[in-house]
Amino acid sequence: GIIKNAVHPDIVTMEEAVGNIAPETVKKLNSMGGGTWELANPWSKEHYWCGLTAYRSDKWDMLWHKEIQVKQAGDPRGLCGALLKRKADGVKVCVWGTHPIFQKKNAPGNLKWRGEEKWAMEVISKGGEVMKECAAQGGTTSAFLCDCNTDEDEPLRRKLEESTGWKWKLAGSDRYDKIFIQEDPNPAKASIPHGFKSWNPNRRGYWDRYCQKRCMEPTWGYADHPPVYVEVTPK
Repeated sequence: GIIKNAVHPDIVTMEEAVGNIAPETVKKLNSMGGGTWELANPWSKEHYWCGLTAYRSDKWDMLWHKEIQVKQAGDPRGLCGALLKRKADGVKVCVWGTHPIFQKKNAPGNLKWRGEEKWAMEVISKGGEVMKECAAQGGTTSAFLCDCNTDEDEPLRRKLEESTGWKWKLAGSDRYDKIFIQEDPNPAKASIPHGFKSWNPNRRGYWDRYCQKRCMEPTWGYADHPPVYVEVTPK
């Protein structure tokens, strides 16, 4: 319902779609009509917790995809990406998704719930080369989407720059959920993100999330925190 009836995206990244959840989601979307969908990344126990990309196959072609394992504290996490080409104008984008582990910060009070940023930074560091591999095949811009399990934004943005050698900007962040966009140094060539939002029609409170079953919300697809989205005008 969120995808078809509310947000209408071309590309989505599903961060906790384990087992057959992602293919079943794509199957459901296709049964609803109004455009066709395909899954770019297969789920695997090797990259158990990863960001699997699905896309509007009536609007985009997939040219390449890659999945890598990043094991964290014995837990198989990963980075998954795809190179997509828009049928209408040939624009190519590399889309990446991940879901690193959560560990509390060593900090007092509510600050501990911000989460350690080092786990997301580790995924970025280990994924830098494959992100560049995608771009080398013609991806004119890259996007990094994550349930990063940390409120911190700037350390992740800097790690993206360090790992790829590119400029990055934060398109939007709602606590753990973030979207970063590769930024061209030439403003005339830079992709433009706008209208970042989290889908929260029932106005669940800022701290009324991340408590697993107690926080499950039907309008979030029964997740315990809301999906986020942004419009991007690629150049």
